[in-house]
Amino acid sequence: MTQFFEWMGQPEVIVLGLGTALFLALFWVVRGSPIGQATAPEPGDAPPTGYRDRLVAVAVLGFVVILAGAFVATRYGILWSIVPFVAGFGMVLRVQQVSRKYRHVSQTLRRTIEFSNTALTCTLVGGILIVGNIFAFRYGGKALDFTHDEAFTLSTLSVNAAKALERPLVFTLILGRDQGTARQRDRVRQLVDLYKAQNPEKITIKELIAFNPSQSAELDSLVKRIPDLAVSRGDVVVLEYGEDNAIERGVVPVFDLFRQQTDAGRRESEPQSSTAFSGEDKITSAIVRFREGKRTQIGFVSGHGEPPLDLLEPREMGLGLLKSRLASLGTDAVALNLLTEDVPASVALVVVVGPRTKLQDQEVARLKSFLERGGPMLVVMNGEVKTGLEDLLALHNVAFEPGLIFDAKSNVGYRADQVVTPPLSTNDHPIGQTLIGQRFFVPRSSPIKIVGSTTPKPNEPRPRVNPAIVNYPLIRTSPESWAETNLDRPSFEKGIDPVGPFLVGVTASDRSEVEAGGKLKPRMVVISSPLVALNPTLQTDPMNLDLLLNSIQWLRGKQETLGVAPKVHTAIRFTADPNLRAKLHLVPTVISVVLILGFGIITYLARRA
Repeated sequence: MTQFFEWMGQPEVIVLGLGTALFLALFWVVRGSPIGQATAPEPGDAPPTGYRDRLVAVAVLGFVVILAGAFVATRYGILWSIVPFVAGFGMVLRVQQVSRKYRHVSQTLRRTIEFSNTALTCTLVGGILIVGNIFAFRYGGKALDFTHDEAFTLSTLSVNAAKALERPLVFTLILGRDQGTARQRDRVRQLVDLYKAQNPEKITIKELIAFNPSQSAELDSLVKRIPDLAVSRGDVVVLEYGEDNAIERGVVPVFDLFRQQTDAGRRESEPQSSTAFSGEDKITSAIVRFREGKRTQIGFVSGHGEPPLDLLEPREMGLGLLKSRLASLGTDAVALNLLTEDVPASVALVVVVGPRTKLQDQEVARLKSFLERGGPMLVVMNGEVKTGLEDLLALHNVAFEPGLIFDAKSNVGYRADQVVTPPLSTNDHPIGQTLIGQRFFVPRSSPIKIVGSTTPKPNEPRPRVNPAIVNYPLIRTSPESWAETNLDRPSFEKGIDPVGPFLVGVTASDRSEVEAGGKLKPRMVVISSPLVALNPTLQTDPMNLDLLLNSIQWLRGKQETLGVAPKVHTAIRFTADPNLRAKLHLVPTVISVVLILGFGIITYLARRA
């Protein structure tokens, strides 16, 4: 009995049964009555009943044979399907040719001709569509992406990273652990499919559903290999690169891939909201880290009240979120105590974030020595505190102007000193090219002046400019901002307080040291907000993280790994007052009723005429 059910479950047997049922059903429809029953009488000059039945049977059988040919093509190959295709089309065409001379005297043969025409048309159109799709998938070029946010297009960086993979890469989607991300799963699936399409031989995609008993063993095995999964909340994307014992792994939470665009500067009453999808940036960054293999070090200057590196909680005033993201890029953030040691040779970049006390001369000298050796530097602070780095900044044609920047319109929490920059419209610098259209949160920032960029006033000494340094303005505040010097009673005083826009981000490159390819050597990036890299700030505006990471990668000379711009989807909320909503419901309903009654009356009058 078991063997009988196994035989019945074979595809060939199932197709044979379905084909027989289809033949009997179509024979009934075309003939006009089932097998064994007489058909309606036809004129005396019509062919005999048996002749008509044979023509109907051959026509229906030909159509069934054509469908069987399609099954043979998918099951055994195109060559094996040629015989049933030729036989099926030949049978239908022959019946059509023979029956044509009887179409005016036999209703049965007239139906047979109509059925043959329909069958031939459907099979030909279906064949054309199938062949066209096969050619499109096998030999077609790049897919056309008509979405506004280019949701189905990978950046050049991502395409190159996927194609350059030398070892297998496995994406494992662990889904079902968080219902809050259920609507986002299709977007993640689409993204990993785009990577696989670039290198199908090296990239594999798996999907595990949490709490599925049949997949629990595989999921437990994955958790043993990647302990981070045990503490990761919600759905995740696991990346495994390599083979055997040489496998590198990474975990990307799905929740981190989607984020609401900066609410700062956007009020509740605005009828639209934007969601940024940064999945491509996170996954491409992980792939680039896998390919680089070795990890680099970035030194954070400590000992002057700087934010600690190890605080990870979003509300804690630390740099843990930045450190964590750097780790995902294959970079280790280490604390530097310049009082006890020089900058180690293993450190590729020095970062200064918000010192609260002045650096000693020995520390400044060691930073200067690092810069003279060609090391780059990221400075994140304002001009409130005299840090001892003023001369070092001046060597790069950068200085802080007096006051803190306030903006009554573009801010967070209606606090004028919590400034938000306008959306970046144009920027030719590599740091800003992937950040077009983004805002940045720069609380308690000071105006930055590029020394020598403006003509000095009369009787004002000409500033000393370093001709070897080329500066580029990175980000600015809005024209409504002002520089406040009276922090006890901050309010805009026309004619006294300088007005914006102010420069709050600037880069410095060395024209005397040209890299391969003729590019200026990156030396320094200055962002004039000591809070811009802290955990709470990054929670308020995650785009700050992209700004910082792009700056770090540019300073390291890794311009090919600069972040991928997030895909921004804007949803417009339609609002209507009660009267308008009533009209929107009432008008279509009334029009529909009138049309139905009108067509009914017209039909009634036409039939009565």
